[in-house]
Amino acid sequence: MNSNKQGTILSIEPNPLMCERIRENVELLNIEGLKVGNYIKIINCAVGESKKETFLDFSSGYGQAHINEDCNEGIPVKISPLTDILNSENISRIDALKIDVEGYEVAALKPFFNSAPFELLPKKIVIEYTHSDGWHEEDFINTLKSKYCYKIAGRTQGNLLLEKLHS
Repeated sequence: MNSNKQGTILSIEPNPLMCERIRENVELLNIEGLKVGNYIKIINCAVGESKKETFLDFSSGYGQAHINEDCNEGIPVKISPLTDILNSENISRIDALKIDVEGYEVAALKPFFNSAPFELLPKKIVIEYTHSDGWHEEDFINTLKSKYCYKIAGRTQGNLLLEKLHS
């Protein structure tokens, strides 16, 4: 969002209970007079390589819920490619992308980066890396740096902050 309230915040969340919590928080902001509800869209699905249905696994606890395609327990969720979600919402530019999907980051982002036009690639990315051992990709961050012209702009205890060198 810019200061002229132009833009959209797109929140993609597979857990329907968390979607409801986000909606409630947006409504509280609206009550406070911020009127952000017009600019925030909540999509109830997971992001992945292809359209399919699977389960959100809560066996490690509610805060560590994750997609588990090897089990049939948990909450059923739909998965859609990020490009499909962006197209359905008429999103043509991403200023910032934050992703925290409990080790599913590569599965969510790799198909997007392999197919998205250069203009759609996010200018900035905040990506959780505490579950990177489950990425099943030798070095996804180096791929973002070398192939897609990102640099590491910062690091927190659990996140990498990436910035596109050429916009």
